[in-house]
Amino acid sequence: MDLTAAEIRELEHARNIVAAAIHPDTGKPLPMYMRITFFMPSNIPISMGFLFSPPTIGYTLFWQWMNQTNNALLNFGNANKSSPATDSDIFKSYMMAVVASGAAGLGVRALTKKQTQGATGGKLVLLNAIVTIVACGIGGFANNYFIRMPEVV
Repeated sequence: MDLTAAEIRELEHARNIVAAAIHPDTGKPLPMYMRITFFMPSNIPISMGFLFSPPTIGYTLFWQWMNQTNNALLNFGNANKSSPATDSDIFKSYMMAVVASGAAGLGVRALTKKQTQGATGGKLVLLNAIVTIVACGIGGFANNYFIRMPEVV
């Protein structure tokens, strides 16, 4: 039976949808919040929180925690399931990433405190973006490194 080009495209599209929803190692469906396709929708509110929240310790820690939790769920859901990592290893890795991003966020926040005091509008958004980029970069690295380390070793 020969397939038309349209039927082949339709089958490829269906295969891509299944591949995005099923874990390749376990063959089980991934929860929506652990799918790579959920990365953008889950990060929009987090990004808005980073950029538009007041530059306080509480908001800085809260949004870093939210971001690292989201990253950890994505990393855990898409991890190599033949990895020897235990639930304890994964929890420790998650906590290291949260602490790393929180510490980086607070450190950069302290360095920019003078500039941030009284800042509004575009200047505040720019300063918040600087804090966010540094903290998320450090936290994201820690999250990936520690959660995925057992797969590499």
